Amino acid sequence: MTNDTHPSQKTNATMLAYVSLSTALLFGALLTLLHVIKPELAPSWRMISEYQLGRHGWVMHVTFFSLTLSVLCLYVLVRPEVSGKMGKVGLFFLLLVAAGVFLGGAFKTASILTPRDQISGINMLHNLGGTLAIFDMPFATLFLTLALSHESIPRRGRTLLLSLSGAIWISLIAFIVVVVVKGRGGPHAPMGIPNRAFMGFFVLWIVGLNLHLLKNKKPQTN
Repeated sequence: MTNDTHPSQKTNATMLAYVSLSTALLFGALLTLLHVIKPELAPSWRMISEYQLGRHGWVMHVTFFSLTLSVLCLYVLVRPEVSGKMGKVGLFFLLLVAAGVFLGGAFKTASILTPRDQISGINMLHNLGGTLAIFDMPFATLFLTLALSHESIPRRGRTLLLSLSGAIWISLIAFIVVVVVKGRGGPHAPMGIPNRAFMGFFVLWIVGLNLHLLKNKKPQTN
């Protein structure tokens, strides 16, 4: 939100930032709650999507939809702030993340222990959403952080956001390594740890970006 932005535009941007911030925090709060109310799912090797299964499964659907809304609001918010090819590519990846998270919420997953030949079409749509969200997250956060103007994000804030983006990359690489080395489906493959790590770092990236953008939220007055 640059200084020459019209006051009404700043007001709209402020509302978007608050919605994006609050729904990202809601995602984190609900996901934390699910760890408490569904302790039977071991966090070390169970994916967060599996909280959709069984009792209180609706909470995980709401959790995904809250993050979808957060990402969409952030997309609208940062679109005027970025320019050039890097910014456009980052926005494209952010939209893919939103689409992926929405699919994850709209369609139920299967248990990680489900044999591949028993996975339904609904489960496959969920898996498609997960693939979109997981593998586009690192690119969206990296490209958008680099593309945002220095007026929108100061140097210290940019360093923090780049660090969070780097943490997402590391978590994703760790996730891939676990799958390749240990395989899927069981306590021997601790996929749940990097899964929760990159989702947590992504939420922190959203929160950090919104907080920095909100510093320029007030319309200028004479």
